[in-house]
Amino acid sequence: MLKNCCVLFRQIKVIVILALVVVFGAGCSRYPAGVGPQSITPQVPREEKSLTTVRLVFNGSSDNSSLRPAGAPEVTFQLKLLDAANASCPVILLQKKTSAELVSDTYQAEAEFVGVPALPALARVEIAGGYIVDTTDSKQYRALVGMKDLVEGVANEISLYGEGSKISADVGVNLLERLVAAPANVATLPVPIVATINSVVAGLDLSATSVYDDALLAFNSEYAQAAPADAEFAPPVDYASLAFPKSDSNLSLTVNNFNSLSDVYLVLMNRSASNLTPTWSVARATSSLRANQAVPVAARASQPTAEQQFHCWLREQKNLLPKATVALRPSLRASLRAATLNDQLPFTAYLNHDFNDATPYVKTTFNATCVKIVEIAGTGKSTCFFLDNNDLALSDMAEVLDGVSAAWLNIYAKNREIFGAEPEGDFNGLVVDDFYVLLSRKIFTAGYFYGGDLYPSATAGVDYSNEKKIVYLQYPLDSISLTHTTDRFASTLAHEFQHMIHFYQNVDLTSSAVWLDEAMSGYAEWVNGYQIENGRNQSKALQVQDYLNSPSSSSLVSWQGSNEGYGLVYLFGVWLAQNYGTAGSVQPLIAAQKEEKLAIAGFTGEPFDKIFAKFMLALLVNDTAGGTYGFKNFSLNAEYDFGENLAAVSLNGPRMTLVDFSSATSGTSAVSPYAASFVKITGGTDTALTVNAGLPAGIYMFQLKKN
Repeated sequence: MLKNCCVLFRQIKVIVILALVVVFGAGCSRYPAGVGPQSITPQVPREEKSLTTVRLVFNGSSDNSSLRPAGAPEVTFQLKLLDAANASCPVILLQKKTSAELVSDTYQAEAEFVGVPALPALARVEIAGGYIVDTTDSKQYRALVGMKDLVEGVANEISLYGEGSKISADVGVNLLERLVAAPANVATLPVPIVATINSVVAGLDLSATSVYDDALLAFNSEYAQAAPADAEFAPPVDYASLAFPKSDSNLSLTVNNFNSLSDVYLVLMNRSASNLTPTWSVARATSSLRANQAVPVAARASQPTAEQQFHCWLREQKNLLPKATVALRPSLRASLRAATLNDQLPFTAYLNHDFNDATPYVKTTFNATCVKIVEIAGTGKSTCFFLDNNDLALSDMAEVLDGVSAAWLNIYAKNREIFGAEPEGDFNGLVVDDFYVLLSRKIFTAGYFYGGDLYPSATAGVDYSNEKKIVYLQYPLDSISLTHTTDRFASTLAHEFQHMIHFYQNVDLTSSAVWLDEAMSGYAEWVNGYQIENGRNQSKALQVQDYLNSPSSSSLVSWQGSNEGYGLVYLFGVWLAQNYGTAGSVQPLIAAQKEEKLAIAGFTGEPFDKIFAKFMLALLVNDTAGGTYGFKNFSLNAEYDFGENLAAVSLNGPRMTLVDFSSATSGTSAVSPYAASFVKITGGTDTALTVNAGLPAGIYMFQLKKN
């Protein structure tokens, strides 16, 4: 009863009525007590979403008018919304106060909140100057509580119960209030939030005096982010783990409380130099069913194209060239002019298939004309653009050159800032201050840099030399548009200029592998703005798509030059720079003069095997906020459009073996050196999941559970 204003009531309903769709403005509002009866629209920094109108109604019957107070009781209505996507204000409090009115022997009070997002919600009604008596337990309650994951498109109803009643709804609200006492914790809670809380409470003894603490312990046991004692590094937020990693030859794990809201992942990483084949099986802990064999999903990596084989050969030439001699001038001065506008010079280059059907390694010499010279401000250097004499009549060439030369000046400055300097001054007895760009339809592949051009032509081991600091660009036979051609040239310049810098910065390294060089050239495209996520790099999107379709057969460190390899190292280069670069700069890595894995360990301060593991897990977790477990503002589960009549590209994350928990399942996963196989298990039924694995030496299993 509401003493001094008696009210008999078991449940009080919160009615949620669907409203319109709007776009929230900037900012975050907290609503103090005493807000008037007008509607309230919270300003929350979120994307466009459907809103609701929430109406909280309190009413009950008076049984004795002589016990009514002189003044009607005051009622406070409160709605607390949990917005995991709103880092600045994850807990939004909406609040109104009003006085209960006596209407026909019934005290009534109500409030309406307009424009409320469909988010997890905690509802609360507080009564000052009276209380409610629950007719079931005869206890007095001055506060009523409830919670719900609000759903758009339907009418929602929240039932309110006495605070402190220790029924399941009350225990659930108490647990959720404790978890979000620190608002930042909202972002770490498993979703759907209220459904997860209800599942935790369902397994408790509600008659226990410690039930509130029991609820918190049960939640932490199942969902706390504490890493295993032997974890190699901290698991991602929102994931629990029992193996991070484990490498036992015969491994057995029991994952408790595996329910329909859970996903369990097994990531089998090969951190060895050999091909390895781990085995695994999953079953209910009580299952005696014979295991089904999982259908293999790993796609075999494609064979490199002729162009990709050519690039691999080019990078390997560095190990065959003689040791370079460097004599830098003590100061920058105007370099010797090697070319002027309209000069014609002979150039040697490797041939395009359309001009040579035999082999890409056949070279030819042809004349080209200097059609544009741009000064590199503050350096005393110039860049000379030469065009094959047979291509001088190509349409739109002047516009293309204007666009490419303007982009080049930005690329030149950015690449030197991010990767370091290219050769300049006296290098192997050549003056290599000025930069040359040769454009021709004859050029083999989209473009290339050849280190032999930085040696005198008579040098032993040099196939040919133009004795210049030069990059080659193939003018496309079929141009989609002026913009597309310009972007293609510019992104290729960024890519190949990094190869030149990498060549020079590692000039004293006796032997170097290709994969890190290609990773940094992929990153050069990204850092210069030619990205998948901004719609300016379809070719990289297609390569990433190919890699994600065959992660277990694509080795990070064993370069094959395939599409999958280019996609893999592109992702690795961007991820490495985002997480360990200094404002994006990777100069210490490029200049390390060490074997690639040792160079990465020195650059990051962490063992290479650990860096590799973090990167593989980033592909799975896919956190678009960036950091260890993802890429900033770039998702591996999205479709990207590139305009210009180019096909859109869909990325669907790393390909996985999908396992339904309806029966026991086993499988094998062939994994290449420094690659990973992914298994996803769904369909939990609130029972324990048993995972068994046979792990050859060199295979490490990372197990994750997401709710």
